[in-house]
Amino acid sequence: MISISYYIATILFSILSYYVGIRMLRKPFRTLTLHAVNQIDLLLNTDLDELTVDKMILKNIVKMLFSMCVFIGYMLLTMALFFLPTVVFYLLSTYQLLTINTDFLFSNYYYIAVLISVIILFFIHKKEDYNYWSKLLHYITLDYHHLSKFILKRELNKQNNTSAIENKFVMISGLARSGTTATLNMLYDPNFFHSITYKHMPFLMAPSIANRLSVFSNNQSKERSHGDRIQISKNSAEALEEYFFKIKLQDSFIQEDKLTKHTLNESVVNEYYQYQNLFREKKETYYIAKNNNLILRYESLRKHNKIFKALFLVRTPLAHAKSLLNQHTNYLNQQSQDEFVLDYMNWLGHHEFGKGLKRFELLENTPIPNQIYTDVSHINYWLHTWINYYQYLLQLAEKDTSILIVNYDDLLQTPNELKKKLKEVLSINFPLTHLPEFTPKKYSVNSNNADTTLLNEANRIYEKLLLLKIKYY
Repeated sequence: MISISYYIATILFSILSYYVGIRMLRKPFRTLTLHAVNQIDLLLNTDLDELTVDKMILKNIVKMLFSMCVFIGYMLLTMALFFLPTVVFYLLSTYQLLTINTDFLFSNYYYIAVLISVIILFFIHKKEDYNYWSKLLHYITLDYHHLSKFILKRELNKQNNTSAIENKFVMISGLARSGTTATLNMLYDPNFFHSITYKHMPFLMAPSIANRLSVFSNNQSKERSHGDRIQISKNSAEALEEYFFKIKLQDSFIQEDKLTKHTLNESVVNEYYQYQNLFREKKETYYIAKNNNLILRYESLRKHNKIFKALFLVRTPLAHAKSLLNQHTNYLNQQSQDEFVLDYMNWLGHHEFGKGLKRFELLENTPIPNQIYTDVSHINYWLHTWINYYQYLLQLAEKDTSILIVNYDDLLQTPNELKKKLKEVLSINFPLTHLPEFTPKKYSVNSNNADTTLLNEANRIYEKLLLLKIKYY
């Protein structure tokens, strides 16, 4: 009977040691690891003077030593909990408080009890898209810009210089929720295009490493976190190139509440083209990417390259604003439950909605003067966001005929005809496989809460943009 009690206690305390010990170890181990990586990042920092860097290194060493002490303390606590039943029963026997034979303490049944606890933990463990180790790897590879710049430099050294004049690529852009991902999925074919895909995460600056490790990753398709029926897998292309601009520009265009227009010098532009080629796996394929922040640097990029193709998606203003509001609510909930979701979006420059929301600063004078819409839970804020973005795009498109406007409704209703036209205007001979109509999730859209002045202005801009859209009928 005593031995049975011991094995039950072993199972219970093994589970307890996991939740009280192992789970508590996660945070100090992560902190210790990130301080160690930060030390490397500081050593690679050439933006600050040597004295400042030395002071930062010293402070980081102190933090690292403290984290190490905390980690060791929790590790000792975990071991104490795990062996507590054994120690207790052994002491009871030693001081003859119980007359027992201690042979059962490490018998085969003891190991079976530990195994049972592991099986129980396996079944009650919460499954996540990104486990602890995966999240930690993301922090190590994406949270330190100087280390990322160093890794990128090593990757680029393996490549030949690429002339900006000769570089032809396709960029898909638009305000979030305008159909940019669907357009990318419609066009992307690895036989004709190369791009950054999910298999390259989180090694965005070292695709050669990502390619080698991708053989171990799962290629099963699943619905993306937007909850919009779009299926993704490790081979799906996605808006992942923004991290390049973040590290090259040191987040200079990202401010507390807004993203600002900026200029790219020739050096950054040429390095960007070399970066594109890192993802080329076949000869004579074209780089294609989705980047909703393209509008912030479009004029600068176009100045250096006249031949790249830019597709901008446009969607009915009220439905678009409603979709943005829905996604804002969706990601507020996700980011409240898991801070990693917010960090992930910040790494990739996705500030369209959620806790990391930042507006585009594109127009010197807003089209609706004397009114400021700050309530992000109201449809008027998102209509004003729509106007700010597409009024600026309209100004660009009216003077730049190389901008290709794609209507969201055409994408949904006649994807095959649209793809055929895009094949013509892009001058890329990709196959015209049959595409089914895409049916997004439906939700009620009414103008009851929308400001009439805002809605009329948005519709006016929308009608003007439709006059400039790609036509195939």
